[in-house]
Amino acid sequence: MTKRSSEPRHTGKALALAAAFLAFWGSGGWTSAAAQARQGQQRAGPQRVDSVLVEGNQRVEAGSVIAIFGIQPGAEITFRDVQRGIKQLLASQQFRDVEVHARGGQGITLVVRVDEQPLVRRVEINGLEHLSERTVRDTTGLRPNLPYNPQKVLNAKEFIRTELADRGIPFAAIEERVVPVEDADNRVDLILDVTEGQRITVAQVIFHGNEKLPAEDLVGAMSTRPEGFWWFRNGAYDQVDFETDLQVKLPALARSRGYLDFEVVKDTLVIDPNTGKARLEITVDEGEQYRLAAFRIEGNTRFTDEELRRFFQREEGGILR
Repeated sequence: MTKRSSEPRHTGKALALAAAFLAFWGSGGWTSAAAQARQGQQRAGPQRVDSVLVEGNQRVEAGSVIAIFGIQPGAEITFRDVQRGIKQLLASQQFRDVEVHARGGQGITLVVRVDEQPLVRRVEINGLEHLSERTVRDTTGLRPNLPYNPQKVLNAKEFIRTELADRGIPFAAIEERVVPVEDADNRVDLILDVTEGQRITVAQVIFHGNEKLPAEDLVGAMSTRPEGFWWFRNGAYDQVDFETDLQVKLPALARSRGYLDFEVVKDTLVIDPNTGKARLEITVDEGEQYRLAAFRIEGNTRFTDEELRRFFQREEGGILR
């Protein structure tokens, strides 16, 4: 059982090899790199390719490699064509690295040496309790029967961490395992082992800056509340609910009491990673409290002022006090 880093291999070497390909041109009577420097980096003219060979391929047929490379026997090519072919092979995501060399003799032979990405036979995600494995697969495209793609693996890890953090689980650890399949040519099983870690439990909510609005009332208006004795006060933390508290519920409470300029200035979540217990600190600016000085109804013909006035008046006083 082996592990492979999920970081993509540096592909600059492959492009550099295309530049080094010019050295062959100099040895065969073509314009050399040194001569190009003297001529202001002028490119060599097109040269004819007699044959194209593929080396290193195991599961991708040579004809497919040549087709993606885009240079066929008999073609007139320049350095740019070789560079373009390398980029096309790498962009296919079938290969970790590509080298191109030229051989002389009776004619010019291009040798395309490829290092294939293994084919993923199976994708397994272990340890998820609060997120669907199918959701991860469908969202990130991490599926079997495709070449191993380091970027997709990174995307899947980031997606898992982000989704769990939004559900109040911010300390997920993910280990990647790439296991070669026995008796199979360049095939692997891709396994992600997820340890979700502690779930955030809100133990305390502290308000700063509130002078007229009691902290108890502000907490009571929120969906995010500290844990309590009863089962329904479990202190669960959800990022989406908390954002709604800050942007909608707290301003709505303040406006209902005349603080029309109320604003949440800052919020801080302090978490103990060992226990998952959290303290929420919310700084607010209440602003001035507005009171209604006069109330007048105009333009009513069918309903009386008193009938309409009831819509603006609640049992506890409403805006008419």
